[in-house]
Amino acid sequence: MSTSNEERDLLEYYKTQRRLHRIDESMEKIRNLFDYTNPFMAHTEKTEVSFSDGNSIVDLTNRFVFTLDPPSTRLYDDAISYREIPEKRMIEIGFHCPYFDQKELPFFSGFVEKSSQCVSLNGYREMMAKNNFDHQKSLSVKNGVIKCLSVLCYFNSSFDLVARWYGLSHIKITCNLHYVDATYLNYEKLTYTTTTGDVLSVPQNVILGVQRCIDTFKNYMKKKYPSYKQFKGFNGFIAVVGDVLGLLISRDLFAVYKDLAFALVLTSSKKAVASNRSPLRKFGDLLANYQLVALMKGLEKNDMMKFVAGYDISVDDFKELIRSNRLEIY
Repeated sequence: MSTSNEERDLLEYYKTQRRLHRIDESMEKIRNLFDYTNPFMAHTEKTEVSFSDGNSIVDLTNRFVFTLDPPSTRLYDDAISYREIPEKRMIEIGFHCPYFDQKELPFFSGFVEKSSQCVSLNGYREMMAKNNFDHQKSLSVKNGVIKCLSVLCYFNSSFDLVARWYGLSHIKITCNLHYVDATYLNYEKLTYTTTTGDVLSVPQNVILGVQRCIDTFKNYMKKKYPSYKQFKGFNGFIAVVGDVLGLLISRDLFAVYKDLAFALVLTSSKKAVASNRSPLRKFGDLLANYQLVALMKGLEKNDMMKFVAGYDISVDDFKELIRSNRLEIY
């Protein structure tokens, strides 16, 4: 990694991301996206939303956690946890992406830059091997414990989403399912077929955990958004989780940070939902690449407004900038 990357601070990293993701051009469409005619945004369920203070790390290592990336990459950025809480008749589904602090962001940005140049899975693996990326070492993983930025979603027995929690956590990976291979899960035979045609067995607790996650979201969507096309299988689960996560997170952060969250998160959710990426990659787009990491690390709101606008700006002027869509290319 070059010296300039090592010395680049968090705000500089965000400025680069802002250019790469063409946020200014996307801003022209934001007001239309945040529209209560949208079936997702029209739903007004009362949900308790809470945030950790960013200084404490919650131990979630006792959860059943599956990831969606091949182990050879050692990039555990897609993690989904599942837990039943019988005494409360609740189901907890968590979504987790590795937490990057200022020291780790240059590594991540370097990886993203190189991986974006790969046009195939084999090219991706060759890039990983050539550059000797070891994500576990970069995140100081000890005894299999990974520090993550997480959102926990709580569903009651009627499949209402009654609470969400955001914060830092420690998790342990129970199992890994290659995303492409996992689309061929066979719940009855407890197997899945790889892209090379090999049929591999899957532990019963793994496939049941995955199936319960899918069933929970199916029932949630069927009840809350009956007009939404019902999804099928693992691929459908991936797509709908990306949609739901993107809009829930944008709504939650908008309630807390108003225009700032509105500008960054909703723009990112549109970019993420439009792609065929797994849900936690989308979650990473929303969180790791954008503002929540910075906010939890105490980066001043004025700095984040400067990142969006490209120059020092007051809160009132920032709101007017969003309303009028007068953002210039940085």
